[in-house]
Amino acid sequence: MTKIFGKMPNGDDVKQATISGGPLTVSVITFAAAIQDMRLEGHAFPLVLGFEDLAGYLDYGAYFGANVGPVANRIGGACFELDGETFNVNANENNETCLHGGAEGLGRQNWQLVSHDANSAHLRCELPEDHMGFPGKFQADCIYEISNSGELKITLEGRSDKPTLCNLAHHSYFNLEDGGASDIFSHKMQINAEAYLPINDKTLPSGPQENVANTPFDFRTSREIGQHNITYDHNYCLSSERTNIRPIVEAISPSGKVSLKMQTKEPGVQLYTGQWIPEMKPGLDAIQYSSHSGFCLETQVWPDAIHHMDYPNSVLRPGEVSSQETIYTFTLKS
Repeated sequence: MTKIFGKMPNGDDVKQATISGGPLTVSVITFAAAIQDMRLEGHAFPLVLGFEDLAGYLDYGAYFGANVGPVANRIGGACFELDGETFNVNANENNETCLHGGAEGLGRQNWQLVSHDANSAHLRCELPEDHMGFPGKFQADCIYEISNSGELKITLEGRSDKPTLCNLAHHSYFNLEDGGASDIFSHKMQINAEAYLPINDKTLPSGPQENVANTPFDFRTSREIGQHNITYDHNYCLSSERTNIRPIVEAISPSGKVSLKMQTKEPGVQLYTGQWIPEMKPGLDAIQYSSHSGFCLETQVWPDAIHHMDYPNSVLRPGEVSSQETIYTFTLKS
């Protein structure tokens, strides 16, 4: 099913497509190719943060449900060197760093709905030459698929006609509690990662990966997110390159009724606890959002990889396809 969700400032229609499989139903909008709503049969409340109308997405810059890029996360100094040439990209974060592809990156574009059926939706966005300072014409594809058992697979693909950078990521905020808990710190989480990237005051990696052992970043055993009374906006180092899809994260609601299991091929996942969500109008089901109302699990290449030779590769060349897959499985416990 598709319908018009709203209109962009230039008058273009923003479409909404709803797909389902097993107990899971997902609504997607063409703005940012975003997940607008997600429902699990038997659970009366949304699993993600979102809005009933387009204005919420246009007015707030928190990337609700969006697919971001061409380079997710941050590029230090909003510049990089590639093949001996220096590129200055949009410094949309404190005039110092490039965040999620710049102020008009993929997460602020109205994508095209290429195809849609009961179980899947394919969206595409084409960015012109040098958009936000990135070299080449860039094409991003996002494919949502829900299996008959209710698994949601998100496939993100990037292509360019010139050498460029590519690091696509999905940016849904999850809250699994009944009614949307006031914050997500009582959710339990397990992350199968031995290392993470420390950050500096610009939220950029400050150096090589460090072992999580004996630190507040150790989620190898399931525990409450808020156990150590700190916030997170950190990359967990899963591998040095893309691998076969494998289990990475399990999150459980405070009541223990809803669980989320995530698998990915990506070498990293950013745990972000939503500390920069602004005060805003109510979202889905009139739930009031504010700081820490949701957590993100952004599967990705490690942030600022172009400036760290020992990080996974984020360079995309003509003829190549940067392709990532992430699978989410939600379970309702009786």
